[in-house]
Amino acid sequence: MLKSAITALKEAHKRALNLYKLRRGRIADYLFLDLNGPLREKPLRLPWWHRYQPAPVRTPVDGHSLDELRETLKVVSSDPRVKGLIVDVTLLESGWANIQSLRSIFDQFKESDKKLVVYADDFNILNYYLASAADLIVMPPGSYWNVLGLAMSFSYLGEFLETLGLKPEVIAISPYKGAGDTYARTSMSDEQREMMSWILDAQYDTLVEGMSQGRNIPINSIKDLIDKIPYRAEQALEHKLIDEVAYLDQLANILSEEPVSLDTKPPRVAPLQQALANLIQPPKTVSSNKIAIVSVEGTIQYGSSRAIPSPIPLPFIGNQQAGSHTFAQAIRRAERDPKVSAIVCYINSPGGSALASDLMWRELERVRRRKPVVAYMGNVAASGGYYIAAGCDHIVAQPLTLTGSIGVLFMKLSSHDFYENMYIYKESLQRGQRARLYDTESSYTAEEKQVIEDTIRDSYVQFKDRVLNGRPLDDEHLEPVAGGRVWLGSQAAKHNLVDELGDLHSAIDKAKMLAGIDKDQETSHYWLRPSRKWRLPLPITAQGVRQPLKQLQESLSPVTRERLWFIMPFHFKQNSKP
Repeated sequence: MLKSAITALKEAHKRALNLYKLRRGRIADYLFLDLNGPLREKPLRLPWWHRYQPAPVRTPVDGHSLDELRETLKVVSSDPRVKGLIVDVTLLESGWANIQSLRSIFDQFKESDKKLVVYADDFNILNYYLASAADLIVMPPGSYWNVLGLAMSFSYLGEFLETLGLKPEVIAISPYKGAGDTYARTSMSDEQREMMSWILDAQYDTLVEGMSQGRNIPINSIKDLIDKIPYRAEQALEHKLIDEVAYLDQLANILSEEPVSLDTKPPRVAPLQQALANLIQPPKTVSSNKIAIVSVEGTIQYGSSRAIPSPIPLPFIGNQQAGSHTFAQAIRRAERDPKVSAIVCYINSPGGSALASDLMWRELERVRRRKPVVAYMGNVAASGGYYIAAGCDHIVAQPLTLTGSIGVLFMKLSSHDFYENMYIYKESLQRGQRARLYDTESSYTAEEKQVIEDTIRDSYVQFKDRVLNGRPLDDEHLEPVAGGRVWLGSQAAKHNLVDELGDLHSAIDKAKMLAGIDKDQETSHYWLRPSRKWRLPLPITAQGVRQPLKQLQESLSPVTRERLWFIMPFHFKQNSKP
């Protein structure tokens, strides 16, 4: 009773505040949003003391999250005084699944009959795919429409490592499981070429189709235009790829409904963040039901989650690691909370440790007997990432999500020749015939290689059992799409590896339905993290210097500790900018 009264008072206060804002007068006609920087799924969590750091030493926070943008654009669309939104996407950085989610948010915004304007100093395939959903696309004179298409590049270190005396020994369940090819081969395998071709074809077709629908230009015409780039802004206008050629400061005049003269003023434009506090807040129905979102981001490893403090991307293990212990703590918090009606597991991971993946799968398999669990796949949820998703009641992915890669890999780097080349001589003693089975100083004998192959085969059978246990598939139909093969979300849906194509809120809606909550009922969701004690930042002491080094050592330990890997079979560079 008291809770209902407090809720009613809050809503009455919001209505009164909205009425005051309306009587206060007009605000800017168009709001400006700068989308430059990284695009995340969830808001960046900063320590509480971050805001109190002096400006010269404070770490800059750039970019946006889809969660924040979704709520912000809801507020903008509900205010009748705002005519539209101008978005600058020049330096937007994102994966393709997140771009598709943002495009869906733009489509929802346009349903409010407000104008969506996208501006960029330079268009590439990433930001133009997003811009094609807008009502008006603008670029300045002298700039270029550089939608280059898609290209993938791969590096192979086999011969280089051999010259150093390092011999990668890779054993995989299938030629499609090629995560070790980078280190063991000197060129692309036929299976890798086949797989990357079907991924590239599907990616390209999806992007071109989106541009075609947004610009109302036939698909073949879009492809022909891409093949003949670059185009100056004026040429892009002639081909109807954009709507206006103008500088950013000229947008107000372009958006004016009447010719600008001494008697008329152009529409007012203001930064979105400045105007946000003065916008009318849409009403919300408060519900006691909550949806907890638990994330798996980065390479999966045993132990705690951590970010490696490296200024460059680290191959194989990645800079971000999702720990099995951290994940289990979060799941158990959601399980114990009586207000949590369902769980959404957000997965953005290429996989990793086979053991850690299974421990995380077990947590989901166990908890879904008490509360429904829905998996949402971000930019990538492959191998170990897919292994975890198989433990959920329902799987949602974007069409351009990279997923699948059902397979197992074992790899070690034999360093015997390396030590000899460096004039380092090592001797060892052993007890037990297989005491040096995982030793990196020796190569495998035929018997040892057979032992590893048997281990991989058992792990692969387990992987498929997990999938068969959670998916509407039988072994006859699973094997042709397994064997390490990677798929886009749209392809995975056709193979019954994914249940639904959509964004994070599609997964939340499904979780509500499985929990028996009405779809139209307001339900709060939040990103759940394991509890931890409040900590002050370490002082700059010897201990403070040693701590990052210790963290780095712990982060790199999976390379030597883990034996079997559920990891995506390729790491590639794909162009999205000219």
